[in-house]
Amino acid sequence: MASYTITVKHLSGSRRGTTEAFVQLPLRIGRAESCQLQFDPDLDLKVSAEHAEIRCSDEGVLEVVDLDSTNGVLLDGAKLDGPTPLPDRGTLEIGGGGPRVQITYEEGGGFSLKRAKAAQSAGSGRKLAATDSSFPVLKREELEEEDASPIAGLPPQALAAIAAGGAIVLAALGWWLLS
Repeated sequence: MASYTITVKHLSGSRRGTTEAFVQLPLRIGRAESCQLQFDPDLDLKVSAEHAEIRCSDEGVLEVVDLDSTNGVLLDGAKLDGPTPLPDRGTLEIGGGGPRVQITYEEGGGFSLKRAKAAQSAGSGRKLAATDSSFPVLKREELEEEDASPIAGLPPQALAAIAAGGAIVLAALGWWLLS
């Protein structure tokens, strides 16, 4: 089965202007804490608790499905009727009149050069979070357009290990210098 890296750009709603990257499927969308693509339960009222899901079909194609939500899901302005192939750069409206997001993706899973470069900016407010251990999520305000990173393709666990190793080396060096 194919794997994907999915980037979600929030076009409207309470999270307008933010971007997130997801590296594992299925991607559950809603207001519930169990959702990986989570909306504000107090502000995004058109979004159901568990509204929709992006998943990989048996044929390896990304598709979006409405999870029997109250307000439906629109893909590029058309209401979903069953599992629907998700085009790259497709726009989802979560509930009629609800938040809109643009979905881009690339096949291959793991992080792209863009996301690996973003991981280098950990000190500038970039936050790596996992709402569930099986759904790692790279959250930050915006993804950079350039692809130029010496750590391309490294998963977040490897980046964390590199950062932790660097901290240990610096602590040992400091101890040695002060002794």
